[in-house]
Amino acid sequence: MKLRRRETDELVLLQPEGALDLLSLESVRSALLDSFDRAAEGKKPVCVDLSRVTEFDTPALQLFLSAKQSAKKRNLKLRLVNHTEPVLKNITLLGAVSLLADPVKIRSEDKSKYVLKYGLSRVENNAD
Repeated sequence: MKLRRRETDELVLLQPEGALDLLSLESVRSALLDSFDRAAEGKKPVCVDLSRVTEFDTPALQLFLSAKQSAKKRNLKLRLVNHTEPVLKNITLLGAVSLLADPVKIRSEDKSKYVLKYGLSRVENNAD
């Protein structure tokens, strides 16, 4: 797993590439904590671009749920964007979409694959 980090005037960006699994999570956790420190200095959000993630298991989900709580305690924003199919499959299977509280964009042709639950309501995506 590769992990790129970039900082702009607007945000701190992390872009993992490859498998987010138990073997790679310590480096991701460390990068998140360092990014929180950098973000706090400039009062910027931290954004994790998941567009190059090929595997996403339950420990990865647990890491990001914990990171969301840590960011909130530090008055920081952590956003997960560009969810790949492995990420979507895991977070929808475990009913964690609302827990992560990030907008999820799904291509029209993939809408029938997922049932997204936000809060107490249930939103079913049917093919157009």
